Amino acid sequence: MRFEDLTMIKKFWEADKPGIYFRVLNKGKIKKGNTLEKIHESDCKISIAEIYRFLKKENLDIVKLNKLLDFKYLPDSLRNDIKKCMRFQA
Repeated sequence: MRFEDLTMIKKFWEADKPGIYFRVLNKGKIKKGNTLEKIHESDCKISIAEIYRFLKKENLDIVKLNKLLDFKYLPDSLRNDIKKCMRFQA
């Protein structure tokens, strides 16, 4: 699903319902019986909700966040946001 509404990011942020959103690599149809394949599992063990709370400055577990920064699949934009928040907390 693609959002044509430019305010959707703000609406998600304000809704306080973090979750997983997948990036589409190949356009196509999803139907009953399709499978998802896990390609990697991090040793980091930090949840999406923990990252969300940190970015909203509600939880500052710096040890976990430093581990997260070492995760090679972390999107650069999120990595930069986390580093920026950590600088303000120091």
